[in-house]
Amino acid sequence: MFVTAGRYDETGRVRVVYDAAENSPAERAGIQRGDVIVSVAGQPVTTRYEFIVQIVDRDAGDVVDVVYEREGVQRTVTVELVANPSNPDIGYIGLGTESTGYVRQSPIAAVGYGFADLGRTIVDSVSGVFVVLNPRNIVENVTSENPDPATRPTTVIGATQFGGDVGESEGLKGILMMLAFVNVFFGVFNMFPLLPFDGGHVAIATYERIRSRRGKTYHADASKMVPVAVAVTVLMAMLFLTGSYLDIVKPL
Repeated sequence: MFVTAGRYDETGRVRVVYDAAENSPAERAGIQRGDVIVSVAGQPVTTRYEFIVQIVDRDAGDVVDVVYEREGVQRTVTVELVANPSNPDIGYIGLGTESTGYVRQSPIAAVGYGFADLGRTIVDSVSGVFVVLNPRNIVENVTSENPDPATRPTTVIGATQFGGDVGESEGLKGILMMLAFVNVFFGVFNMFPLLPFDGGHVAIATYERIRSRRGKTYHADASKMVPVAVAVTVLMAMLFLTGSYLDIVKPL
């Protein structure tokens, strides 16, 4: 997927993604949405962070040359910065920029990124399960007018809503990436060592193998785990109902 659709990463181009703020230095200089910022005060910028640093490290009244690209042609304008409305101690130009997007990778790089992202997703999935199952987070999300997207449970209802938003903004590649992450999450979740998950059956089989000695097979009494399986099932049902309620009443 990283080879064909690309991987969300730095593109090396700082794009202006919003119209310049009204009466801002950028508007007066004629910089428009869709332009690509090449350099500020002679310093090349390839990421949004680098561009922001070049602006906020200066004071109101400082004059800088900004080189930008429009329709393949580079242009240079001289801009006098003003005080930032939220912090008068730093410079302000009035541009909203972005430097990330889907970047196609070579097959070798794609394999490396694939394993790295898989490992990161597995770790995030495990930690995320404990965050979502925290009773305090569940109560706060149900009672709050603005549930925290990072701690609230969600269901196929919320996933469908989110998938629609992703499809509109990122297209098919965004949906494929989302499905890949969801698939990994469910795979990790299913391997938790509790019945009725597959991980519970694996845990029992592993325990039986450890207890088996000298050709004598040990068989664990799985019926003793029925109360655990029932408790897990009830917990999952409650989580599903809570997630459905939030997805319908307080959608993402």
